[in-house]
Amino acid sequence: MLGLMTLLFLVIILGTCALVSVLRRARAEVWPTIDAFAEFRGALDPAVLSLRRDSFETARRLEQGRSSQRINAPSLGR
Repeated sequence: MLGLMTLLFLVIILGTCALVSVLRRARAEVWPTIDAFAEFRGALDPAVLSLRRDSFETARRLEQGRSSQRINAPSLGR
């Protein structure tokens, strides 16, 4: 009887250790996916999208200003 109880105790302990090990490995594989999804969802936030659109428009205006400066710049060596 004592042998059966010891065997049952060992099975419970080893099963718990195996389950914890599997869950840790699964969490290590799943959390980066969850983080990436949360980052993707955050990227779709309207406030973030408007900030990105504004910064894109600002960058476009700056680039247009630089190209017009290059066009209007006097030629020095000719």
